[in-house]
Amino acid sequence: MSEYIRPPGYVSGVIIPPRIAYILETNIRLTTFRSQSRGNDQELDAALNAIRWAAMQWAASVNGSQHGEATEAPTRLRNWYTPAQIATKTGITEHAVRLAIREGRLPAEKVDRMWTVSPADYSNFITARRNL
Repeated sequence: MSEYIRPPGYVSGVIIPPRIAYILETNIRLTTFRSQSRGNDQELDAALNAIRWAAMQWAASVNGSQHGEATEAPTRLRNWYTPAQIATKTGITEHAVRLAIREGRLPAEKVDRMWTVSPADYSNFITARRNL
């Protein structure tokens, strides 16, 4: 087994980009874990709060809302995308967008019988497609 060699200037720790923090925050129930483990380990509390803060900042930058700003449904949905809008913006068919929603590759919510996609989830979807 080879020994791990640290690069010059290595500092112990992990750097999580804000978009990845958002994905972790929204997809693996970090809020529940953060609540359950609160107070057990000060370092863990600090790390989980830093992830939450980074996720909120990234979501606010994508959604166009200020940090901590309440997002009521009508205001919140104003910037959201329909499958048709995503198809037009990306150059893929609306059927392909709906398939991505159905397969869980593009998170969406049904509002008044119409699929809607948040700006953050749209951005993640586009980034994931570019990285294929």
